[in-house]
Amino acid sequence: MKKLVLILILSLFSYEPTESVTSTGGCLDIDIILLVDLSGSVDIKKDFIVDALNAFVGRFELSETTMRMGMVSFNSEPHVFSNLTGDVNQLKEAFNEIKSSYCRGETNIYSGLIASTNQFREFKRENINKMIILISDGAASMFRKETLDFAEELKGIYGIKICGVYVRSDDGEPDYLTTLCSADCFVLSDYESLREALERLNICL
Repeated sequence: MKKLVLILILSLFSYEPTESVTSTGGCLDIDIILLVDLSGSVDIKKDFIVDALNAFVGRFELSETTMRMGMVSFNSEPHVFSNLTGDVNQLKEAFNEIKSSYCRGETNIYSGLIASTNQFREFKRENINKMIILISDGAASMFRKETLDFAEELKGIYGIKICGVYVRSDDGEPDYLTTLCSADCFVLSDYESLREALERLNICL
């Protein structure tokens, strides 16, 4: 696991911060990674996640020149379900793969953030806003301090906005997840209301 994290970190060295710009259409010219917790506690809630993600991407007109989205999951390790794309059908196919996924392992948000940032690097566009939407029902159970430090670096140095949806759980830590996120971009929810929670995230500024 440590070897995987080291490889992902090294790949970030060529990533450079970009300036934010807005489109004339009212929504941001933006790349968004949906970063989804698929650790062991999530297994029986997968249908709610798929429904919420499908509804979220259905709100926007995606294209390769304006708004793109991708999806990364994490448990003990990250997994890229969909690279950044302007193809909504590709995203929805990726979301449906969640239903057949086996949710297991720990909550390694750190690796998920690194894999998300690698998407911005590998599918780079100049002068485009970047956002990570983190959906999780628990605090990081691995690399806790590294996760906080890396999130601050992404927000402060690279200008990546991190929005969070904390799904209530008995052993969760909403204060920890709030610290990971950008100011005023955090909502509380449960899995049954996840669809509505995502709608409350205002990404068209």
